[in-house]
Amino acid sequence: MDKTRKKREGFVLPAVIIFIIFTIMMGLTLLEIGTLELIDANRRTDREKAFYLAEAGIGKAMAAIRVDPDHSFLYAHDENNPYSLGGGEIVLEYDSDNNTLISTGRVGARNSPEEESIKVYLSSEGTGGPGVFTNGIFGRGSISVKGSSKIRGYDSRDGSEQDAFAGSVEHINLTGNPSIFGDAAVSEGGTIDYPLWKPLAITGDKIYDLPEPVLPPVEIPPSFATMPYLQEADPGFTPGSNYQVDGDDNFSIGQWPFVAGITSGDYRVNDFEMTSNAELTVDGDVRFLVEGDIKMPANAEIILEEAAALEIYFDGDLAVRGSSRINPGGRPANVALYSTSDRDLELTGNVQVYAAIYAPESHFFLAGSSPLYGALIAQTAELVGNVTVYHDVALNEMVVPGDPGGSGSGEVLIEKWTKPGWTERF
Repeated sequence: MDKTRKKREGFVLPAVIIFIIFTIMMGLTLLEIGTLELIDANRRTDREKAFYLAEAGIGKAMAAIRVDPDHSFLYAHDENNPYSLGGGEIVLEYDSDNNTLISTGRVGARNSPEEESIKVYLSSEGTGGPGVFTNGIFGRGSISVKGSSKIRGYDSRDGSEQDAFAGSVEHINLTGNPSIFGDAAVSEGGTIDYPLWKPLAITGDKIYDLPEPVLPPVEIPPSFATMPYLQEADPGFTPGSNYQVDGDDNFSIGQWPFVAGITSGDYRVNDFEMTSNAELTVDGDVRFLVEGDIKMPANAEIILEEAAALEIYFDGDLAVRGSSRINPGGRPANVALYSTSDRDLELTGNVQVYAAIYAPESHFFLAGSSPLYGALIAQTAELVGNVTVYHDVALNEMVVPGDPGGSGSGEVLIEKWTKPGWTERF
């Protein structure tokens, strides 16, 4: 019995030692877990603080933009000079070409801070200038209205009939049975001629002291300078698009089924041609640089989806013929055509164009029974046959993309936001 008791006593001591070691290990493990949880909680708190700092950076930047059109605040607080706020710092990264702003908030040790970023896409209600398209239908050298052609006015916002404005520095000439339903204006020394038998050929005022407007040259967006030419299977085109790009970088929609869709982005080509019955749908903000000619020979169509906008800068001729259409039934403010040369612009046949056209060095020719809705700025403008130009007075107030004279209120707005690294679904 003594031996049995001794054996039991010898077993208890190791068991107690093992229990003590296990308890210590559990305690150390729980202490480590608690410490890690505390560290993780502090990191989560710092990340949340960093996110709110990034959000505050966006708010601070937007406030600064509205009072400083040069955006100096955005450039002043980059990686090398962060903005201190609330125990952390804010770094701003502004991309003027793509109009994006990234605000990064940082909290914690400088060598390993917690970071959160917010990326916003900015849009502008124009630049706040008077806008070149406030000049209505304008031919610096002359406007000639012939046959039964007409210049009328309307407001694309509500469709109401309005007085048109036709202006020239030198000469406005009406021959045949034409009409201007609105005002006609020339600069001092200019002339306004109309048939004597038709005293109401101009229904509004005849003005002979029009201040000569400033028509700045067309400036191609700088991002095009280093942009490669468009290639086939470009990801900016929607699935099923059937377009071609040849070895000379000429873009065309010329093979059945003659349809293509394009999304937001910048695209550079040589010639731009849509053959008969071709259709291009624009969905998003699209800019084209066409270094050659634009050709829409017969029954081709460019359609804009809701809220889409199209800018085309071109250096060659513009020829829209037959029954081709650009933005039919749409708002002219959503399509801007900018000629960078003195080449001719021709709209002939029964075409329909809803656009703002700026070609200050070019001759513009409209013939047949074609209507043009929007505004026109050219060196000379000639309307022949039974055409009608509808001056959209809404362009006096609305933003036209790329307007070299500025337009709209100039207010900068946040269009959308995301966190870098997220999968964007816009």
